[in-house]
Amino acid sequence: MTKRAWRLGILAWALVLPVPGCGGGKSCEELCNAREACPDVFPSDTPCKEQCIAQEKLVKAGGCEAQQADFDECVSKLEDPCTAAQDCPTQAKLSNGCITDYCEASPTSCPAK
Repeated sequence: MTKRAWRLGILAWALVLPVPGCGGGKSCEELCNAREACPDVFPSDTPCKEQCIAQEKLVKAGGCEAQQADFDECVSKLEDPCTAAQDCPTQAKLSNGCITDYCEASPTSCPAK
């Protein structure tokens, strides 16, 4: 897989799975369920609870808690979480950049995309 495809995969995954308990917003499972209903998203075979557990582990392992918390807070305020990429671009870029950097440094610790 190319480096660009890897980054896009991580970006897509991280963009839509905020970690629970950050920023006092909606839970990861609430946002995941809302994301699964977005028109351009193919629903995952993995339940949101499992997706959120995996995402939380990845964020912690990468030391990306602060960046993810900022993104979570932004997305939680949106009426439509399907617009997260457009409405929270700075927060998404910082969170995804942190996760991408971690995954490039530790590829065996990250999900295959």
